[in-house]
Amino acid sequence: MTEKFNRKKVITMYIYTMPRENWDESNPDKQAIRTLIVKHRREANQLRKSMKYYEGEHKILTESRKTKLVCNHAKDI
Repeated sequence: MTEKFNRKKVITMYIYTMPRENWDESNPDKQAIRTLIVKHRREANQLRKSMKYYEGEHKILTESRKTKLVCNHAKDI
């Protein structure tokens, strides 16, 4: 299957695009929409995990060890 969608990473979300000549607004391609939904579902968990790190909710903070060190540089990037 050939990919007809281009992906650009913008901050913490992805934008999928396809060539204008392949899209008809009056008769949307159901298979193309389904492909976009499947791609989003595949990447949604990683996006949620990255957002938690960005907000300072690091996995190490829930562990039982006494020494925990977190440097939240995610907001600097």
